[in-house]
Amino acid sequence: MNSSDESIDTSTLKNSIYFWAGRLLFARRRLDTAFHAHHAAAVIMAFDDPFVIETEDKRIGPLFSAIISPDTYHKSIAPNSDMIVLLIDPESGEYESFVSTGQSGTVHELDKSIFIQLKKELLRLFDGVSCQKAWEISQEILAIINKRFSEKTQLKYDTRVQKIIEKLRIELPERICIRELEKEVCISGDRLMRLFKEHTGLPLRRYLLWSRLLRSSSLLKQGYSLTDAAHESGFSDAAHMSRTFKKNFGFTPSFFFSKNEAVDFHFCNKPRV
Repeated sequence: MNSSDESIDTSTLKNSIYFWAGRLLFARRRLDTAFHAHHAAAVIMAFDDPFVIETEDKRIGPLFSAIISPDTYHKSIAPNSDMIVLLIDPESGEYESFVSTGQSGTVHELDKSIFIQLKKELLRLFDGVSCQKAWEISQEILAIINKRFSEKTQLKYDTRVQKIIEKLRIELPERICIRELEKEVCISGDRLMRLFKEHTGLPLRRYLLWSRLLRSSSLLKQGYSLTDAAHESGFSDAAHMSRTFKKNFGFTPSFFFSKNEAVDFHFCNKPRV
């Protein structure tokens, strides 16, 4: 995303990450990951240097912006790029902006200039803006995608599915029991899992895993050890949590939570409309 009217010094930029229920936005200098597949849809944006996405069967790039659909096995190669990444849960209402960009397992290249008007705003994320401002920036990103892909599908959830999603976002016990969720909505476990996947396109256990990863991130930020954060989030041990982190995000927790990393963390509440 080169700007024609100004040059911005990015040498002093910091890494920042913002967490909301159903949304994650981070600004990261250089982003080389291992192969992984997260169930969130991802919008990736670069600044002056492009990046490359590799899937199992091809290499895509150089790119300046792209959408990675849910459950796409890939890795990101961006050794010189200042990156902004927005992750959106496919079961969230905001995901409707992405519906026409392709099925799971695909990478959709975007025009180089699609986010050019947001460059200054996006760079502000490296300075650690407020949760409110970061939310507004993420909304602008979604608005651009929404405008670019006008064909949308309204997501209408069964009220029982919506109840489960809200419950898991508000409270996440150390280990969620499917039987507990059965009682919550008065249907059998098998029926619940079919219903959840039918309305969200995702397995219930996949969503539970995402919730645990976000919780472990919050605990690590608070100063919990890897072991304690793992147990509190429902993982068997620190190694299990680290492996799961890498499988879903392409990096281990130390990628963001190392004491040697200058990262600003923001765990935010979704603004009320």
